[in-house]
Amino acid sequence: MVVESGQEHHRAGVFKQQNKTHKHGRHRSKGSISSAVKGKVSVKTLTKRARKELKKDERRNQAVQLRQKKRDEVLLKKRSLGGACTAPFLIAVVSLNADIDPFGILEFIKQADNEAVITNSGEGNIHISVPRFKQRFTLVVPAPGDLYSSLDALKVADTVMFLVSASSGETIDDAGEKILTAIMAQGLPSTVVAVTDLESIPPKKRHTAKQQVQKDVLRWLPDEKIITLDKIGDGLTFLRKVGSQKQRAVIQRDRRPHMLAEVAEFMPDDEVCCKG
Repeated sequence: MVVESGQEHHRAGVFKQQNKTHKHGRHRSKGSISSAVKGKVSVKTLTKRARKELKKDERRNQAVQLRQKKRDEVLLKKRSLGGACTAPFLIAVVSLNADIDPFGILEFIKQADNEAVITNSGEGNIHISVPRFKQRFTLVVPAPGDLYSSLDALKVADTVMFLVSASSGETIDDAGEKILTAIMAQGLPSTVVAVTDLESIPPKKRHTAKQQVQKDVLRWLPDEKIITLDKIGDGLTFLRKVGSQKQRAVIQRDRRPHMLAEVAEFMPDDEVCCKG
């Protein structure tokens, strides 16, 4: 039951204020469009979902994850060489001039660190363990002047050290150019170029001689910077460079890997009845 009050309510008369409507023209207003599309999804949004397109923050997060993954792979590959529980850095020593004695260079490198543990294998390979670097190295010298021996050594080597002389008439002789051409055709691993006999040149001419050697090397290896092997400390610098430089990948060698074996023995299976 409604109780009527004695107060009268206002009733609009003929002079009521009439506000003009917004003149939005022939097109629909934003409000009417918003009311019409409420709950609907844009065609572009549906297409992006179907194609699984990522948003800006998702793309940024994906790029960070891919970058971190590549960094971890590089670190894992770098740590898989030269450690106490991993394979040592395998270095092939190749002379590009007949006047250089590679075995004399090995004796020079063996004296680089007094604390290094050096082991000579029966096959002529030299194993060097450097405590200050916490790294191990193995140096292999193929037969000088033997092309196939050099190619076989570079199938397993992680690094190749090219030896050139500053006192000889030519930095790289004809046999050295032949070996370089064959090595590049087979696949070139990480490289180090060492120049010797620089101390035998008069001091005023050493800089010019070293520049000439660098110029001759750049014809074959454009990005390589030569190092000097004339002092005891230079051998330690060489080992440090080998242990810290980036390893160059050789696709052919990665697909068909080889191994350097010093001792090999055939162990027949007891269950096999046939021997041949």
